[in-house]
Amino acid sequence: MKFTTIDLLKDTNILQDSQKLKAIIECKFVLLKNVTEHFLIFGPLHTYNFHAMLVEKFCVDRKLDSSWRKRPDIFEIHDSSTKINGGGWFQFDFSKKTLIAIGSSTAYGRFDESVFEEFIATDSVFEDFSLKIG
Repeated sequence: MKFTTIDLLKDTNILQDSQKLKAIIECKFVLLKNVTEHFLIFGPLHTYNFHAMLVEKFCVDRKLDSSWRKRPDIFEIHDSSTKINGGGWFQFDFSKKTLIAIGSSTAYGRFDESVFEEFIATDSVFEDFSLKIG
């Protein structure tokens, strides 16, 4: 199965500024999958306050049949081939070169740790970071 990371930090200057300052970035993320692909979507916490906002962005960009069930908490995907596999929060710590993944989504539950670890191991976005899951 293919693994695709959708990095919404790239849409901001946060990543570059944090790398220079060796700062910490806090993000929310969700895992989704369809028949052929797993997706990890993450974005800055101050922009994506709810996991549902990440799901909405994914669906709108891909023109998937979807809608808000309870704004801003729950965004549903009506396409039966695409499933949400939980969410959480993570921190990029540029001074310690660590990525800490914690928590769960109130709407979508805890993320699948083995799938998350697969993304971290295979995507160059995370290559300089050691992973800690809490």
